[in-house]
Amino acid sequence: MSVNEKNGAARQYLNTVCAQLRWKRAREIVEYELEGHLLDQQQAYISEGMEPSAAEAEAVRQMGDPVEVGAQLDAVHRPAPPWAMFGIFAALLLSGLLMRVLVTEVGQRSLFNQLFLLFIGAAAMLGVYFADFSILGKYPRHIAGTLVGAQLLSLILFSRPDGNPSVTQYLLMLSPVALAGLIFNARNSGRKGALWCCGAFAAYSLLAVADGFWSGIIAVMLPCLLLMVYGSRRGYFGRHRLLTLVLGCGATVFSLVLTLLLCVSPTKSNILARILDPMSDPQGFGWLPLRVRELLDGAQFIGLAEGAQQVCNIPKNDYILTWTIHRTGWLSLVVILVLFCALLGAGIIFCRRQRSVLGGLASRAVLPVLALQTVFYIAANLGLGFMTLVPYTLPFFSGSALSMVFNSALVGLMLSALRSDSVIRDSYTEVAAA
Repeated sequence: MSVNEKNGAARQYLNTVCAQLRWKRAREIVEYELEGHLLDQQQAYISEGMEPSAAEAEAVRQMGDPVEVGAQLDAVHRPAPPWAMFGIFAALLLSGLLMRVLVTEVGQRSLFNQLFLLFIGAAAMLGVYFADFSILGKYPRHIAGTLVGAQLLSLILFSRPDGNPSVTQYLLMLSPVALAGLIFNARNSGRKGALWCCGAFAAYSLLAVADGFWSGIIAVMLPCLLLMVYGSRRGYFGRHRLLTLVLGCGATVFSLVLTLLLCVSPTKSNILARILDPMSDPQGFGWLPLRVRELLDGAQFIGLAEGAQQVCNIPKNDYILTWTIHRTGWLSLVVILVLFCALLGAGIIFCRRQRSVLGGLASRAVLPVLALQTVFYIAANLGLGFMTLVPYTLPFFSGSALSMVFNSALVGLMLSALRSDSVIRDSYTEVAAA
């Protein structure tokens, strides 16, 4: 039984109530809940001997004035912006602007470019924030397939002879987001759903290997593996037996890709040894980490480093943090670490509070990607030999428009999931493993 008569009293009541709700995404859930309450009350009156039409009218009367009820529900279901996250994001953008201004030579054109980066970052975050993130769960296979095609095309068309990040790197880092939609869609599908997700995981991992950077492999596989483990432990693939299947596939792919990467050529181990020990190859792999360490020698806690008059050829955009520490002191690194820890910490707290399954998966796909970029970049800027070849930028700080748009959009996706958490009903029922 349902309220489907266009001119019935109950239908008119529901339409009037929902018309008061300004947030359109809340109307569906409010209508569903009110309809269930009306039908229960109507059925109770019918069981007492009332005629169906009279029972419907009485149930509607008991609900109260539809305009007042709608206004009250509008206040309840109004989206509450996560102001704390907005504040942290704004602090990161402004800190990044200040850092770029301090490090680069600021002219009128340069200042305009820095302000433009700030603008596109805020626009990307807000654009995704107000979008409907639930399309990840509605069209997961379309999104995953399109992403694989885009990654393949990017691998063919875009190369990185200078080691700088390209479109390919950012497309690869979208893999966890696409996998989150697949895991959401695969709930209660048993072994079949788990195999779909493991297949996607393997495809994204192999594409990362084809890109040729070990850091990219970790940035793709580790977030995906964490999602698989989370989905398995939550029972999204079924119970007990599938836990072993999912974790086994994930661990196998992870180990296989790393082994393949390290054993491509017989000289791989020698190259790795030189990267880990820069002093053994000062004119080769060790040149860049040694220059970074030289620039950081004599750095003060606050103020310009001793020996600051020495000229160094390290690119400022790729090593903006190194130059900032050199010119302003180690305090700048402390501030950056505090801001990123605040962003990731707040994200984890909000993530654990989310009731939406899809929202929780999307947030858990975003946080590791942001964290790994930050860790890789900071390590490279501190002169760790094996990290200086990492093709990454520092989110919200580096002067790359592509990096700014990508990372701001990731934050917007996470905040969109938080914004919609109160109106999304996507709970599930666990089933036995297939």
